[in-house]
Amino acid sequence: MHLAQPEYLHLLWVLLIIAGLEVYLLYWRRRSLHRFAALKFQSALFPVYSKRLRWFKLGIWFLALAALTVALARPQGKPVLVERPKSTRVSYIVLDCSLSMRAQDIQPSRLLAAKQTIRDIVERRPNDRVGLILFAGEAQVVCPATFDHQAFFNALHYVDTQTLGIPGSFPVQGLQLALEKMAALQDEAKLIILFSDGEEHQAGDLEAIGQAAHTQGVKIVSVGLGTEKGSAIPLGKDFWGKEKYRRYRGKLVETRLVSLGMSKAAKLSGGQYFHWKNSRDTVAAIRETLRKYSRDTQQKAKVLAYYEFFPWLVALAFCLLLLDWLLPMVGRRNTP
Repeated sequence: MHLAQPEYLHLLWVLLIIAGLEVYLLYWRRRSLHRFAALKFQSALFPVYSKRLRWFKLGIWFLALAALTVALARPQGKPVLVERPKSTRVSYIVLDCSLSMRAQDIQPSRLLAAKQTIRDIVERRPNDRVGLILFAGEAQVVCPATFDHQAFFNALHYVDTQTLGIPGSFPVQGLQLALEKMAALQDEAKLIILFSDGEEHQAGDLEAIGQAAHTQGVKIVSVGLGTEKGSAIPLGKDFWGKEKYRRYRGKLVETRLVSLGMSKAAKLSGGQYFHWKNSRDTVAAIRETLRKYSRDTQQKAKVLAYYEFFPWLVALAFCLLLLDWLLPMVGRRNTP
């Protein structure tokens, strides 16, 4: 048995605390009832509930919640090798996670819009190998190129502007790292898909990166996020619930889309630049472009696949809650 997201099991401690409080409240209610009225008058003064049924319904509730909690952890069976059509393309997503990606000149934010677009693109290419590289003040591979898209999505899910500890924005480093990883691959079509607002805290030679990519046979597809008008950078809410924004020497810092470098790098590599407008249109345009670069073959690739048990746990929880709803609270006369 394997858990894809075991951190959710910590919620079971919360359930145990709630269960303890519920037991204490039932015990306190019983003592208060005995102090209020004599035992022989209680059946006449209060509705008659079945003590055993009440405990049984309470147990059903907690079993259902426990099943849902374990389902969140995504238990999986033993991995098995399965054959799937092999794509002739390997893609590295290079994602900007610098602080400026928190800007909300596109909704809900530049980073969240990029993550949703990336997910939509990858879901529509189930046979591709995909990897994920992040950059801010440094660049780092968080998911090597793989057929296991669930592992890719897990890595993508936890990305935010605090993922890399070094502040800054150096897209050249992210692209260079992607080219290094591509150099060892033998696939027919090698793609780098860059998602960034184009800001650079230190001037880098994006044109040289585009030329190097062209030499290696790697195409760069750049997606610019943000607007030329720009936006302030939110940092979260203060104690009073008011939004805070980044400032430098007392002045509000604004971030704008800088598309020139990304556009040149894409063009020199033989790729294309897109300005993000909305996820649906951007995904459609990128899919059409990617379709030109490679085609699926009849080759098969053996990949590890896991059997997911969470649907059964969700079904169990639903059945338990349905049973709780069908069971009446009133039963045989029984002193609480």
